[in-house]
Amino acid sequence: MTRMLMVTDVQDNIKRHQAQIITSLKDPDIRLSRLQFLYLSSAGFLLLMHMLIVIWHIDSLWNLVYPLL
Repeated sequence: MTRMLMVTDVQDNIKRHQAQIITSLKDPDIRLSRLQFLYLSSAGFLLLMHMLIVIWHIDSLWNLVYPLL
């Protein structure tokens, strides 16, 4: 059976992803290794662009859903 996606589910997913991103940015070990990867490889550049697009989509989705609450 297919479950309907509720607004609260979307909010929870957005908050969880934002928390994961913030946590990873605060961890110096993770940040350093990711930055080295991003600067040293073209795949890293593509990954960085993907991360920025995901963050933009999460923010856009939140701005779309929030007024409905």
